Amino acid sequence: MKPTHKPLLGSTAPVSRAVPEKRDAGGFTAKSIAILLALASGGCAFNPFFDPQPGMTQEQILRGMGRPGQIVAIDGGERFQYSLQPYGQYATMVDFDRAGRVTQAKQVLTEAEFSRIDIDRWTTRDVDREYGRPARIEHVANWDGDIWQYRWRQGLNDMFYWVYFDRQGIARKAHLGTEYENAPGYFDGAALP
Repeated sequence: MKPTHKPLLGSTAPVSRAVPEKRDAGGFTAKSIAILLALASGGCAFNPFFDPQPGMTQEQILRGMGRPGQIVAIDGGERFQYSLQPYGQYATMVDFDRAGRVTQAKQVLTEAEFSRIDIDRWTTRDVDREYGRPARIEHVANWDGDIWQYRWRQGLNDMFYWVYFDRQGIARKAHLGTEYENAPGYFDGAALP
């Protein structure tokens, strides 16, 4: 949203008021198009339409999905992480055995996958290995540690998932929440009291 300035009645002081950005025929703003182009051209050139299959080679995955954002070690091999964080809501993990063949590929930003987090045992390294880098790392006054935030989608709902780490980097709690900022009517005042 771009701010506009309108003087108060009887005043010459400008008042900032948000107005919707112009959208193209497809409903995209210039900002959203720029983000999509940046995602497509930089770093991880993830192709969400490629379907990795067990037995494929690392070379086939690289040709089909592009360069992964991270490569991490896992038991028995390695994992290519294809994440659309911080703006996207999906992260695909492609696991390889020691011979460099796909053993499994899955979208991990789901409620079922998040429920695997082992509170009081998993560390930042475990969470990073299983879900990739978070969309953001937050801090609040009543928590003495990092809070990792992931953006994901549940059905038609835009969601957040937070993992709270203590100062030693151990996950102490985690929970989901709705991303109200993208809810219909949030910015046009319909969601306000």
